Amino acid sequence: MLGRLDVELRDLGDKALKNIARPVRVYSVCPCVAKMLLGQDQDALAWGRRAVETNRGYPMARFHYAAALARNSQAGSE
Repeated sequence: MLGRLDVELRDLGDKALKNIARPVRVYSVCPCVAKMLLGQDQDALAWGRRAVETNRGYPMARFHYAAALARNSQAGSE
């Protein structure tokens, strides 16, 4: 469709939000994945690398390339 990205979304289900009467359907998508699909892969990799370097304890296991980014970041700093 025109104006829509072909990205995978993770359905988080209906969530109750404050001051909203009905539950709202919530989805999750990584901004770095969206950037890679738009051809901005270097920006996306830089974003992911900064996220890993800033907080190495952040639960990024769901990103397939997180371990590679962390390993490459450590190799470059030696």
